[in-house]
Amino acid sequence: MNADDAIVSERNLSYYCASSVVVSVQTPLANVKLCRIQFGGDGSIYVPFPYLNSKRGLLSEVVEHPPAAGPFTYDLSKNGVVVDYDVKFSHHTSGVVRFSRTGKEDPWPRRKSFPLAEEIGRVFQVQVDRFGGLEWVTKVQRKELPLVFSFPDEHPMGVTLVAEWRRKDDIMSSGSPPGVHIGPRSAGMHRHTGAVNRWAFVGQHRTSPLQEHVLMLSVQSVPAIDGAHSPTMVFFGGLDPHEHKPGRTVSGSSGFLAFMYPVDKEPAAHAD
Repeated sequence: MNADDAIVSERNLSYYCASSVVVSVQTPLANVKLCRIQFGGDGSIYVPFPYLNSKRGLLSEVVEHPPAAGPFTYDLSKNGVVVDYDVKFSHHTSGVVRFSRTGKEDPWPRRKSFPLAEEIGRVFQVQVDRFGGLEWVTKVQRKELPLVFSFPDEHPMGVTLVAEWRRKDDIMSSGSPPGVHIGPRSAGMHRHTGAVNRWAFVGQHRTSPLQEHVLMLSVQSVPAIDGAHSPTMVFFGGLDPHEHKPGRTVSGSSGFLAFMYPVDKEPAAHAD
């Protein structure tokens, strides 16, 4: 599928429309796949990670509450399990999130995040350190949309992919000046930090029931992960709900699901 053929426009918003997306990074020295993003018939979001060569990883549920400021170390081994296969992350329309093995249902670990039909928030973020352990881009399957994030003037040591679930109406009303056309790739400023990132907007297939939202994807270069001596992938997903709804009990934790590949026999803590 050609990316230009998949662009849909609604009022002042344009976005890529597909049921399956392959996210890749291209630099002067590399052209590698990061992950695949798939949309289910009910609107659920599935993110397989089959492209890292190492298949020995640590899956974990984090339930610690970090301090208000400053770096914090999460011990992924505390509620973690070591596996010898790559996994798929699922964020269901109900808000239930989980890891599973491709082709098999493995319900552990799982937790409750935000329901996709009603709320918005960060679906996941994944940091990749060094590209040598990732599958090289050759060709993408016919029904998959290739979504390439290019770094033409640098070869970063690592990148972070962030996926945000947002309402179309909110995006369309956020442009400056009002009514300016947005997408399918546009720069956006974080309202608290002032940081400017470039985002790609991906909407679900026209047959999906979730037509009020799009997935915003951004890939940024980041420094190397401390202590990583080989190609490494670290994932956070299934975070607490972003919006505060009336009557909802606010959890005292800031929980999420996490994985890290590869791991040794004795899993190490990871500093965020």
